[in-house]
Amino acid sequence: MDVGEWLKGLRLGQYASASTENDIDFAVLGKLTDADLKQLGVSSLGHRKRLLEAIAAPRAEPGEGALSARSDRGTAPSPACLASLGSRPLPARGER
Repeated sequence: MDVGEWLKGLRLGQYASASTENDIDFAVLGKLTDADLKQLGVSSLGHRKRLLEAIAAPRAEPGEGALSARSDRGTAPSPACLASLGSRPLPARGER
C-alpha cells in the first residue's frame, strides 16, 4: 500500500497526486505538520485535522491485517506503528 491508497481509504484521495509529486511516503508522512499539509495544498482545516489524527493514530482493527488501508473508522495504522512491526509476524485473528 502506498500513501495515495491510504489517502483514498480516508476518502481524501484528492491529495494522492500531491503526495506522489512531493515524494511523501509513510516515513515522511509521520513527520508532516499542519504547515506542511498547507504547503501540499490541503487548504481545508477539517481535512488537515483528519489527516493529522489519522497519521497519529496507531490502530489496526481485530480481524484486519495490520497494513489494512481502512478500518471501520476510516484510518490506517500510523507510520510509527508500521515501523514497529518490523519483521515480526502478524498476530492471529482476534489477538493483539
